[in-house]
Amino acid sequence: MGEQSGCRVLVIQPWTVETATITSSLREAGIAARVTTIDFEAALDAALHHEAFDVAIYDETPGLTEATVRECFRRNQRAIPLVSRGELATLASRVQAALERRRN
Repeated sequence: MGEQSGCRVLVIQPWTVETATITSSLREAGIAARVTTIDFEAALDAALHHEAFDVAIYDETPGLTEATVRECFRRNQRAIPLVSRGELATLASRVQAALERRRN
């Protein structure tokens, strides 16, 4: 697959966790990600209000459950695929699959 330029990725994770491993994993798979990172609900609402995203990656975040994230998506009328961070080794392929499902 050729490089997907400008893929807008919303990363939901604690601010103390670096996003470099995520962006590196995506880049190695040919996904040129523009990453926005948030770690609390008000920031999520603001990000969803001001920007469109192609995919979101969720990592356990204190005070921000996956259910809350999905509710924020619904409240802001955003149909964004949500991928659980899980194992880094398979993250890029799971993101690619989510992007493909969204296109179809």
